[in-house]
Amino acid sequence: MSFLIIFIISYIIGSFPTAFIICRFLSGRDIRTMGSGNVGATNVARLFGFTYGVITFLLDCFKGFLPVFLVIRSYGIHSNLVFISAAAILLGHMWPVFLGFKGGKGVASGVGIIIALNLPAACVSFGVFVVVFIVFRYISVSSITAAILMPFIMWYFASPLKIVVFISFASALVVYMHRKNIRRLVTKTEPRLSFPEMAAKSIKKEDIRK
Repeated sequence: MSFLIIFIISYIIGSFPTAFIICRFLSGRDIRTMGSGNVGATNVARLFGFTYGVITFLLDCFKGFLPVFLVIRSYGIHSNLVFISAAAILLGHMWPVFLGFKGGKGVASGVGIIIALNLPAACVSFGVFVVVFIVFRYISVSSITAAILMPFIMWYFASPLKIVVFISFASALVVYMHRKNIRRLVTKTEPRLSFPEMAAKSIKKEDIRK
């Protein structure tokens, strides 16, 4: 019964539509019909500016961190309930029940999960993300690179083997969720993240899908 209860609670928390709510509050619109259509922090940043993008990221990160942290505190890091909670959060973030199962790509909530599992590994992964972003200016490239390296980083920082295995599957899922970005990168149509655009904090007509 504990497995089912933790899965349901974690999934509901993971399904909390942070980007959707922030977009609705700021514009009265559905973020799924704006910009890239993705329900995530990057789309919020492009539409409303850096500050709101960071707020979205931090809230999504927190919803990934809190359930896993509480499960670890209650049952220990080696408990299978940790993986149940983490998996349910990712599923909720990617396929939220509140938005017709159309959500984000799992990056922000995944970061929260990693922080709960292994803080040093999370810090190194964030460093990788920042360095790759500075070099290439693509959030997608930064996210994919960090996801691919995450299992190796977790292993380096002595995470239990089953956590490394779990993170490997989770990272593969995150990369899969970026498949459209990968296609755009190949065709050189992936937009770079523009700080001046984010600083404008405005919704432009060209950012709104017809």
